[in-house]
Amino acid sequence: MHSEGLKQHIANEFAKKDCIVAFLDILGFKELVQNSVHSKDPTDTEIIIGNIQSALKDALKNIETGENKDLNLIKYKVFSDCTCLSTPTFHGKDNEASNLCTFITMIKGYTFNLIRKNIYLRGGISAGYHYEDNYMIFSDGLIKAHHLEKKEALYPRTILDEDLVQRFKRLWVDQKDIILDFNVQTRLITDEKGITFINPFNLMQSMDKQTLKDINAQHSKKKLKKIDNKFNRERLEDIEGKIIKYKDNKCVLPKYEWLKEFINWNIKPKSSKYKFEYL
Repeated sequence: MHSEGLKQHIANEFAKKDCIVAFLDILGFKELVQNSVHSKDPTDTEIIIGNIQSALKDALKNIETGENKDLNLIKYKVFSDCTCLSTPTFHGKDNEASNLCTFITMIKGYTFNLIRKNIYLRGGISAGYHYEDNYMIFSDGLIKAHHLEKKEALYPRTILDEDLVQRFKRLWVDQKDIILDFNVQTRLITDEKGITFINPFNLMQSMDKQTLKDINAQHSKKKLKKIDNKFNRERLEDIEGKIIKYKDNKCVLPKYEWLKEFINWNIKPKSSKYKFEYL
C-alpha cells in the first residue's frame, strides 16, 4: 500500500473511534512548575517546557521513519502535567501487532527521554471508544487509562490493562515475527502481582531487531549492557537523592523506593527486593 493509501487507511481506522489510549502523568509536576516559576533564573521554565517538548518530539520522530514517515500513526495532546496518546487498534488487521508495538515503542522512548532529565511518569494504557479533534477529547479509552494511572499503577511506571496484555499474548502466537522484529517482548515487564508495564530502562538492549543487528556489528552484547547500566546507575543516584528528600513523606517515598528496586533489577535481577519478569 503506497503512502497516500496508508494515510487514508489510518484516517479510516481513527474514524472508527476504536483506539488504544495512553494517559501519562508527570509526577511532582506542581513542585516542578512552582520551583521554576519562582526561580531566580528566568530560563528555568523554558528549560522544563523544552525538555517535555523535545522528549515527546524525539520519541515520535524515532517511530515516524521509513514506511511510517508522515503517516500520523499517533495522535497526542499535552495539557498541564498530562499527556494523552492514541492510535487505532487495527483489531484483526494485518498491522495490528506492528501498530501496538509502535505505540509501546513510542511510550518507552518518551518516558526514557524524560527520565534523562530526572522527570518521571506514571501512566495507564487501555483501549475503547475515542473521539478527538483540535479542541476536545471524548473517550472511554481515556477514562479507563486514567483509572489505571490513578488507582493501579501506584509507582513511576506505565501499565497495560489486562485486555491489552491478552491481546499481546494472542499476537505473540498470530504475529510473533513482527513482535520479534520490534523486540517488544524485552520492553514489557510483569511484577509479582501480575501487573504488566513498560520498562523504560535498558534502552540499548531493547532496540528493534535490525538496529540491534547494526549495533552488534560494532559493539558486543556485553558492551550494550555496560552502556545501559551506566545510565541505570546515574538514575539511581537521582532516585537515592529523592528518597532522602522525601524520607518523611509517606505518600511520595514508596514511589521512589519501588523505582530504586526496579532499577536494581535492571542492573542485576538478584539485587532487587522485588521480583519482576519479562511478559
